[in-house]
Amino acid sequence: MPSNKKLGMHLEWHGNRIRVVVRVPPSMVAKVGKTKLKETLNTTDPLEAEREKVDVIKRLRASLDGTRSVAVRADLSNEALQWRELVEREDEGEKVVSGTEAAETPVSIREVLSDRVDEVEQKHGYDAGQTFAAVALGIQTPLTSL
Repeated sequence: MPSNKKLGMHLEWHGNRIRVVVRVPPSMVAKVGKTKLKETLNTTDPLEAEREKVDVIKRLRASLDGTRSVAVRADLSNEALQWRELVEREDEGEKVVSGTEAAETPVSIREVLSDRVDEVEQKHGYDAGQTFAAVALGIQTPLTSL
């Protein structure tokens, strides 16, 4: 009987088949909709399953990373759209950001935005920073907002 044979990490018996199981991080459960990702292998041999599981685990984790990066891009797009609104308000003459009382010159929203773009570039890469800046300045519009 196959269930008597012990399986390694990330493997479990599913009837008489073996499947790979990868835990979904708690922060992503709501987006993924599951606590575990599972994929059944075409084998009943524990040794063969050990060899096959590596590629399956990589694929399942890559799908989680894809979900995570989509969420980060959506968050950055939403933030960039909020910056765009502030830039537009300032361009219309509204005082959006002022310097502290000790400062001699007020700070413009574009100067503060430049600092934020630098932070995005450091954390998410040059392309993400440039896209963030383009959306915030009204040069690009993310598809999610359409």
